[in-house]
Amino acid sequence: MSQSDEGSSEAALEESVLAEARAEARTPLSSTHAEDAAEADRAIDSAAAPAVVPAPKGSLWRDRNFLTMWSGQALSQFGAQITELALPVLAVLILNATEWQVGVLTAANVAAFLVVGLPAGAWIDRMRKRHVMIVADLVRAIALASLPVLAAFGALQMWQIYLVAVVMGVATVFFDVSNQSIIPSLVRSHQIAEANGKLQSTEQLAGIAGPAFGGWLIGVGAMFASLFVVIGPFWTMRELPDAHAPASVSTT
Repeated sequence: MSQSDEGSSEAALEESVLAEARAEARTPLSSTHAEDAAEADRAIDSAAAPAVVPAPKGSLWRDRNFLTMWSGQALSQFGAQITELALPVLAVLILNATEWQVGVLTAANVAAFLVVGLPAGAWIDRMRKRHVMIVADLVRAIALASLPVLAAFGALQMWQIYLVAVVMGVATVFFDVSNQSIIPSLVRSHQIAEANGKLQSTEQLAGIAGPAFGGWLIGVGAMFASLFVVIGPFWTMRELPDAHAPASVSTT
């Protein structure tokens, strides 16, 4: 066979292949083929997508460790709000404090948040949160207990109330920072937002109802009753575990 015949046969073969390709391109896919292709694409996409594992469920209302901490935190917040109102009233009624002295007393109570607020977080990271909370409540209780004792012996002076206000402020800073940092060691990761929400709601409720309750205590003459509210969290915090991992949920 001559070279011209071979070239013509190859050209004819290429023409036939191109003609078939053009015919297939012009022919629309049937609906069945289109559905099969779409279903195959969906199967590929679902296989490539990562599986979504639902988070484990669990109620904080059945978590004994969290409920213990929550009750202690609630008592502490109410006690702090009551004391914040009781100290200025004590200074005015017993020591006849002036407006300037009451202002200094209020500043002494909040100065700790400005002075030790930032370094307290770094210090507490190296400590056991539960122990810090217990010690902070004990310090606040002892500082408050000194006031009625001094008043009973007629030795209460204004500088002593200033000192108690400063000590109370420092102890409150350590308690609040530890209270926020201990949550990840008590609950599971998906419960942290819920736990923080409960703690924040309690804090807001204490800010509203605490001063009102403190005013009622002062009205009935129980000015030092906030001491017992501050001591309460100490007994509840004693029951918390020193756990660095989420605690198990009690279903009892």
